[in-house]
Amino acid sequence: MRNMNLKSGEKQTITVAQLFEECPPEIGLKMIRAVNEGAGNLIDTARIQKLGLALAGYPDYLHRGTIQILGRSEISYLRQLSPDLRKRAIEALPFELISCIIVTEGLEVPIDIADHAQTVKSPVFTTQLETSFVIASITEFLEKRLAERRTIHGVFMGIYELG
Repeated sequence: MRNMNLKSGEKQTITVAQLFEECPPEIGLKMIRAVNEGAGNLIDTARIQKLGLALAGYPDYLHRGTIQILGRSEISYLRQLSPDLRKRAIEALPFELISCIIVTEGLEVPIDIADHAQTVKSPVFTTQLETSFVIASITEFLEKRLAERRTIHGVFMGIYELG
């Protein structure tokens, strides 16, 4: 259900629960752990980000209200880290900015990510699709869903049978 309480021109948002329910079925999102508290996390931009730089210690570019992607390169990077470094990299992520995480290409979600995401109430989804297709499809969905809406009132006048 759309945000019907918004005034004309206000920014649209969607919750993670709405994303999961309304997302095109061909994306095939599956929730790996039910995080009911995180279902209300807001997504307010169609911009989707990859977590690569943030995992490497540069989280400053992450934006609030975004979906974060873990693809093959991010998962490979995490696998090469020692367990201690991997844990520190994950715990350093600014989860307060992350609406949810989507792991693509049918890759196994690292247990450290799943555990920490559950602790901080951030839903994690998986999909079998390639990262680029997921980003393009969800971006298209969100652009339509989050598009600004305005109500403009007008009057039709007929003057000499012209409108």
